[in-house]
Amino acid sequence: MPEENNAGCTDENEHVRFRGFGSTQQRSSSLDITELEDVFENPVRPQRKEAINALVNAGFLSEMEAEAYIRSVIEGENPDEQQSFSAVSVESAKQKVAAAQESVEILNGYRDPESPNLCSKCGTEIGDIWTANLEQVPICNECAENERLELNQ
Repeated sequence: MPEENNAGCTDENEHVRFRGFGSTQQRSSSLDITELEDVFENPVRPQRKEAINALVNAGFLSEMEAEAYIRSVIEGENPDEQQSFSAVSVESAKQKVAAAQESVEILNGYRDPESPNLCSKCGTEIGDIWTANLEQVPICNECAENERLELNQ
């Protein structure tokens, strides 16, 4: 079983050394995701204030930005002078939410990279089990066996 990446190294071979090659099986996230039952008293009928508090507690939106995002983006209200949120707060919140979503995608892509579809040597479909040669390019098991035989000669 491959060793998990707990070393704190960041060089280009880190993923190869610690994650290893050979399986397309995806792992579940190691992040603790807040359950809706922990955020909303009644998840079937969530309250705006509960959502605002949860977003503020998550640490990337201010209370004003959280309220602005929920009221404008989720509920469809337009900011105006009588309301407690502004267009600036909405834009700021949108940018932060987009950055958070992009960060999650980047981290998920690094943690669970897509498996290759084709062998880089012969071009055949790799399938669920594959390996990498000394140059760290993905190859099918048949090409790997051929390379192994060539190295042993």
